[in-house]
Amino acid sequence: MKFYFAKGMRVLVGVVAAIFLHGCNDATSSDTAKLTISIPHASSSNKIAARAVMPNYIHAVTVTVFDSAQHLVAKGDIPASGGELALTVPPNTALHVTAAALDQENQPRFSGNKDVPPIASGATSTVSLILDALSPLSSLVQGAELGTLTVPDNTTDVAVITTNAKPDQRVSYSISGGADLNLFRIDVDSGQLSFNNPPRVGEYEVQVTFTDGFESVVQDLKVKVMAQSGGLDISFGTNGIVTKDFGNIEVPTSDSAKAVVVQSDGKIVVAGTTFNDSSSGSALVRYTKEGKLDDLTFGTKGIVLLDGEVNAMALQSDDSIVIAGTISNTAGNTDFLLMHFDKDGNIDTGFGGIEGGIVNTDIDSGSNDSAAALVIQADGKIVVVGDMDYARLALAGVTGTQFAVVRYDTKGNLDTTFGQKIPELPSTGIMITNITGSTDAHAAAVTLQGDTLQTSGKIVVAGHGTFQVVIGGVQSTDDDFVIVRYDNNGIPDDSFDTDGIVNTDFASDDQATGVVIQPDGTPEGKIVAAGSVVGAGLALARYNNNGTLDLSFGSSGKVANYNSISESVNALVLQPDGKLVVGGTFDYCRGDCIPTLFGAVRYNTNGSFDTSFGRVFGRVSQPSGEVFFDALNETLVATSDETHRIAGVKNGLGTAYALALQPDGKIVVVGDVYGTAPEDFGVVRFNP
Repeated sequence: MKFYFAKGMRVLVGVVAAIFLHGCNDATSSDTAKLTISIPHASSSNKIAARAVMPNYIHAVTVTVFDSAQHLVAKGDIPASGGELALTVPPNTALHVTAAALDQENQPRFSGNKDVPPIASGATSTVSLILDALSPLSSLVQGAELGTLTVPDNTTDVAVITTNAKPDQRVSYSISGGADLNLFRIDVDSGQLSFNNPPRVGEYEVQVTFTDGFESVVQDLKVKVMAQSGGLDISFGTNGIVTKDFGNIEVPTSDSAKAVVVQSDGKIVVAGTTFNDSSSGSALVRYTKEGKLDDLTFGTKGIVLLDGEVNAMALQSDDSIVIAGTISNTAGNTDFLLMHFDKDGNIDTGFGGIEGGIVNTDIDSGSNDSAAALVIQADGKIVVVGDMDYARLALAGVTGTQFAVVRYDTKGNLDTTFGQKIPELPSTGIMITNITGSTDAHAAAVTLQGDTLQTSGKIVVAGHGTFQVVIGGVQSTDDDFVIVRYDNNGIPDDSFDTDGIVNTDFASDDQATGVVIQPDGTPEGKIVAAGSVVGAGLALARYNNNGTLDLSFGSSGKVANYNSISESVNALVLQPDGKLVVGGTFDYCRGDCIPTLFGAVRYNTNGSFDTSFGRVFGRVSQPSGEVFFDALNETLVATSDETHRIAGVKNGLGTAYALALQPDGKIVVVGDVYGTAPEDFGVVRFNP
């Protein structure tokens, strides 16, 4: 950046070229007049003379004299180190005297001029001339308005202060004042101005002095720190990060946050699992908007501990909390788990009509059932999706694990208007979907399409299925995205493809883990699913209302960012502007570094990377639009490749499992983080 700190500044260097016109009458009459010019020898006040000792700097002062008609009448040089110059000039005419101090390239560096009255024939008169610097020492910092620098937050470097000094002039820099001088540092030789620590968003004042040993320039600067899109929100927690360990030294726990919601007052509720060697369970934690544990009004000191494994969470219209997951039953199998809490973490003991408020749904007494996601309809009914295995239903022609969708009323009871009665299953309110051709299918995400209080919408479920394939004559398996759309009564919607089911193949082993409805001006909108190509990279697909791929999205309806590295997507949210934010586990480097970090990627509405999101980071061949951080929050490492924008820090491990958007657009990401095992809850907030 170039920035003229001293634009229009005129620096008097205190150099006096004494031009003596000795005021006495010569005894001998002549048709000429005498002009004697001298410069004092080098001294602390004579910067021209002092600079004469510098290589390639001032080597002489050239004096020229013109008459009133601008004719040159005399000229001569005086060494910068001192000496005298005697000139003969015409008498009885007005003169104009100029003096210029020249460098080794004969470029003027100092100059002065003065009009001299007519001198009598044979006489000598005196006049003094002060030489001013033509190019005073000044700073050049390109691209900023006068006196102000603008930088993103979550960074320390501000600018490199460069000057107009010659290459062989040594300029030194220092912090000399300003209201916020203690927040800054500057390299004495390079002029790199930096914050000591990443600053908060705001405006800061600092005074910089630079000198070449002869001139000193003092410049007052304002540094505006702007919130960087995708940068850590350092007003949250510690530099944007909050961690929570539920164990202690004697009994360490492995803790992983799996779900997050933002209540209407801005408080953040995080849910997840906590394990140790002898027991397992889950926890709810609530944080204030600033990232502090809400230990006064939520649960017990901000925490609610419970049995089972929590995988998903949603809010009802009154900010009360619904969680879903998995819990073991007495037979040693697992069931769907559903619980309801008021907004402050108190369990609804009457939820589901069961004392204690813990609703476990055994889809089949011989199956292992696991809930992965939930959504709350406009009428308050609760839809939970996951999978169940069909070990006991082989006689029905169905094998392996398949999609399971369960709907509850607002009180936690199975909704008997939903689903299809299957003879082998004991109840309604449940829909089991056999993904044709799949030996194993897992539902991971759910959203609603066109759901309002006035209109019964569709239920869209995303996940993956495992299909038998032949590759090179060898029998193998391949995972594909699976999208199933149901009518509001739980029956697959045959207007979506022909049976309500769409499979999408990217490469080997594609798994969808997130789904949203992206507005397109129609009542239905477009379905966007996000996930991973296992061991390869990120994958998104957008579908028209009839289940066909939307060819205007990405490349022929799909976005596939393959990096031949381990990247996986665990969450997807839609911003109000239609942009897509993907969260999960990402690899930010190759070679000798730790690859698994919290991350978020933002895509534009058409599936292209949003290059305004994130920052440059140490990553080879990394697409723009990704942001990362790790629990240790160590020094940022940047590359010079401006096309690869990532925000993050190196070293440490973490996996992001869920995202939530605040009303102000800030992005909350949760998962597990650790520098040394075991893991802790991790909560990170990024700027929008």
